[in-house]
Amino acid sequence: MILVNVIGVDLAFAELCVLPLRIFSFFPLPVIIRSHLTGWFMTLKKTFVLAPSSLLRIVVLITSLVVLPSIG
Repeated sequence: MILVNVIGVDLAFAELCVLPLRIFSFFPLPVIIRSHLTGWFMTLKKTFVLAPSSLLRIVVLITSLVVLPSIG
């Protein structure tokens, strides 16, 4: 409804956007938890705990750049 009435997108295109928007609406939850824990560990000066997070982020980015284009 927001896509069609406020932004002015065609109804057919707006219907295609519903599923991706629902999938990506869950991303803020892990980001909130990660940012809270990052700040907490930084204040405790335990940055070694944060190292696997950056490695995991790189793996997810590379995987998404390879897998998502191949599945369309």
